[in-house]
Amino acid sequence: MKKQNEAATCSKRRTIDVFLKEDYASRLETMTQDEKLAIALEHIQIVLTKNDYFLMCEDWDWLVVLQCLQDHGLFQKNPKRMSLTAFVKKLEELNIRVYVAHYSMRSMSYANAKINNMRYPWDGCKTMPDYIIARWQRLYRLLQYIMTELTLCQ
Repeated sequence: MKKQNEAATCSKRRTIDVFLKEDYASRLETMTQDEKLAIALEHIQIVLTKNDYFLMCEDWDWLVVLQCLQDHGLFQKNPKRMSLTAFVKKLEELNIRVYVAHYSMRSMSYANAKINNMRYPWDGCKTMPDYIIARWQRLYRLLQYIMTELTLCQ
């Protein structure tokens, strides 16, 4: 528990570059893709905005994570139907710790229906408040950056 609190507190003071270099740079070459993915998914949950709000603060925010992973070929896309159940199973397999927003198939399904299956950058989405879309865009770009630094995507 103490380690989790330290990570959350440190996210205010340390940049993501420092976090990745200090904590994982020496291990990156020996880590599996799943281990790197788990690090990325756990880290984005403790990143705070400038106003001290978590980027992932609602259960449906996991939909952004799913879309980003799909867009980068790390999770299968199904054009007919979102693969929410498979995504939740993958998160469970990776043993992802949950901090604020819990991954929920129901919440992601609700959000996906509400945005009419739109994808990043969700331009023209009138069904969600602007602040949520802005937070989702920031979350997507952050996850994309972390995945690039961890060499999950190029």
